[in-house]
Amino acid sequence: MSWAVIGSRGMFGSDMLKAVEMHGALGNGLNRENLNLNESVESLARVLANADFVVNAVAYTKVDLAESNYGPAQFANIEVPRKLAEACKLTGSRLIHISTDYVFDGESRTPYLPTSATNPRSVYGKTKLAGEDAVLSFENTQVIRTSWLYGANGTCFPKKVAAKLLSGEEFSVVDNQLGSPTHTLNLAEFALHVGSQPISAKVLHGVASGSTSWLGFAQEIARSLFLSAHLIRGAPSENHPAVAERPANGVLTPTQVAGYQIPEWLPAWKSAASEVL
Repeated sequence: MSWAVIGSRGMFGSDMLKAVEMHGALGNGLNRENLNLNESVESLARVLANADFVVNAVAYTKVDLAESNYGPAQFANIEVPRKLAEACKLTGSRLIHISTDYVFDGESRTPYLPTSATNPRSVYGKTKLAGEDAVLSFENTQVIRTSWLYGANGTCFPKKVAAKLLSGEEFSVVDNQLGSPTHTLNLAEFALHVGSQPISAKVLHGVASGSTSWLGFAQEIARSLFLSAHLIRGAPSENHPAVAERPANGVLTPTQVAGYQIPEWLPAWKSAASEVL
């Protein structure tokens, strides 16, 4: 089987391409250097013609900037997935589109199911939900929602926390938002398992099991660096004003596919920490 990874230079996309190659499949990494997403659907289809699976890892993820930058967010999060779905219809490829917990409002007291009602509160969340809808209107497509991604490539929460800890200065971290830190390589493995099966569910949750707060995650990052967590102070989100609203509860119920479920977040983090930090 051959896989095309759109956004192969990003944090998740690079690990997705790595996982494809580790499994002995054919991988084609597509990014700004060799793919113009402004091209026509027909042009994109020609590029994707030999791919059995197309993974879309492209997104506008600057959550606060999206509130005033609707154009770029709309293009990356809605128009690009729609065009890729149309191109995959022409080629017969299956499109696996990566989405986010931000499609929910975060008010649930329990983890969100793939079938739970969506209600995004930010431009980022609204555009990602519209992108889901665009993709799901085609037959040979699936959406994988994930959250709190971290990986060896690119900027992520653990790297930011590590830099602050190593600076020796006290800092605060939000303690009243919950989520499931998820390693990009684990998500890539999940996507490969999704591709190994015929389509049954159209929407899946590719997240680690278990949950923690940003504060709890930061404290584990400190332990991984063999540093004291005394520099880290917990503070409510109200003390960290942001332009865009974040889900207070971004915990998703993990989906199991072909016997594979992404591992629990803490063991997964301990296993990945030395590679990420």
